[in-house]
Amino acid sequence: MKKKLILSACILLFILVLGCKDTNVNPALNKGNNSAISENINLLKEFNNFKSKLKQSSSIESKEEEIDKMIAKIGRGNFPLIQNNNVIIIYRLEEGENITFISDLSNWKEQKMNRLADTSLYYLLLQVPKKARFEYKFIVDGKFINDPLNNNKVKSKVFEFNSQVIMPEYKSRKYWIEDTRFAKGKIINKKIDEINLSIYLPPKYSQDSRNSVLYFIGGNQYLEYAKINNTLDKLNDQNSLNTIGVFIDSKELASLSKEGIDLEYFLSHQIIPYIDNNYNTIADAKGRTLVAFNEYANLAASIVLKKPNLISNLILQSPVLSDEILLLLENNNSKDIKNSKDIKVYLDWGEFNKKQGINNNLEFLRRLEEKGYEYKAQINLEANNWSSWRENIIDGLEYILLDKGNFNNLKKMIIKEEFDGQYSNLFTEINNENLRIKKLSGEYELNFRETTFLKLSYYKFREFDLQLDLKLINSKPIALFLTGRENYTVVINPAKKDLSIFENEEQKIYQNKINNISQIDSLRLFAKGNKLNLFINEQEIGKIDFATDNSKYISLMGVKDSKIKIGGIYIEEILN
Repeated sequence: MKKKLILSACILLFILVLGCKDTNVNPALNKGNNSAISENINLLKEFNNFKSKLKQSSSIESKEEEIDKMIAKIGRGNFPLIQNNNVIIIYRLEEGENITFISDLSNWKEQKMNRLADTSLYYLLLQVPKKARFEYKFIVDGKFINDPLNNNKVKSKVFEFNSQVIMPEYKSRKYWIEDTRFAKGKIINKKIDEINLSIYLPPKYSQDSRNSVLYFIGGNQYLEYAKINNTLDKLNDQNSLNTIGVFIDSKELASLSKEGIDLEYFLSHQIIPYIDNNYNTIADAKGRTLVAFNEYANLAASIVLKKPNLISNLILQSPVLSDEILLLLENNNSKDIKNSKDIKVYLDWGEFNKKQGINNNLEFLRRLEEKGYEYKAQINLEANNWSSWRENIIDGLEYILLDKGNFNNLKKMIIKEEFDGQYSNLFTEINNENLRIKKLSGEYELNFRETTFLKLSYYKFREFDLQLDLKLINSKPIALFLTGRENYTVVINPAKKDLSIFENEEQKIYQNKINNISQIDSLRLFAKGNKLNLFINEQEIGKIDFATDNSKYISLMGVKDSKIKIGGIYIEEILN
């Protein structure tokens, strides 16, 4: 039987203002985000006290006066306020206007704000990982508005500028920020066979040394949004490098396509010969790197995999890779590849507002591992946008050019949810009228209006360790599905005190009548290796032979009126 899996601010009492300075670990980036509230002050408690005080005020006028005084005391530009993983955002709304909040955290879906005590003040309390950075806007009567109380804004390709929040433990190396202590390289504009290019020459470039070359697909955007020339200036100066950058404009790519010329041909027959003939370069594949983001990553990966004798280094940022790329890598037995060290790859992407193709990123890493190719990969607590790419490109450049990096390679994929924040990546894309999900403190409550599925992750797994903590609110049955070549179904029926496991939907491989437990309140599962450990009410029930290999999807099913709470999910897959 087929189963349809459905995945489917800031207020503070005046006491907070006194002596409160911004000591964020990234002051240059975080100007306007007050993220270092005294540990002796409980932001949420003070916020609730302020709300209570306003509600008790005798008139709307007195309430508005108190809000005016509070904002003046804290100071415009010092919002939103941040403490630990709590962020409170505010907006003053004119009479008759409507407002919603959108951000990276919810994949830019509208979120309702709360009105405070019939005043003009609307607020939103967010819980965000401490190492995160996110962007946001307000929608006021259909218009996109940046936060007038937050001076911290970043350039956006979509909205021109977005308001930004940098959490207390977010770390930036600030390479993209212009720094007068470093000599600046120069940009030369050249036309090659009617195609315009921009060429970056490092400050100490000379014809006396051979230099590696970076080829940027969509390079005009790396120059505009990522300020990549500043990053290259610092990288070259600090490491005594003379790396050259070649930037291929997005519009020029479209022009090539209209003329029926592919980029692989133009690179090999026009651009690379021109660069090697006119500049002192390392004229072989190992001296060349192809850099691409998002929609151009597929093109870049295809070129390197097909022509590793042309370019053998690859940097991909938030790639959305196709099945064809996976097949190309799987079947890549090119004679041009003398050994697995001929190809070197770096990938990074953001944890927020994921795209469906990221599932292929993991499979791409698996196959790189299987082929023995050198690679580094990292996932960051950011979205997939230019603010993220400009921050993290330095890690890829250092890995490719210097064989170093300040990050740990992604050798395993871990999905861990303890539900201590407002946004769960597992639940942001759910659109299922048969299921109501309610955020509680440290857990999510699931109410099944009708029998339906909840997919716990849209990743595919091969072999994994699993821990799942469930609380059963009523006596309705629930089921856990592990779907792959071998399908397992774990069914618990609290009313009958029965726990059963089926293989391939029909063969019952385990059953336990739990008569010694008066009421089943919680279920905890540990799947590791070839064993599944089951705990009911923290009491171990048994260990069952269990195989978690071959591309599993993990999902829950509840029948009509089932009500459960999820308190924690941990899924770990070793990539090699």
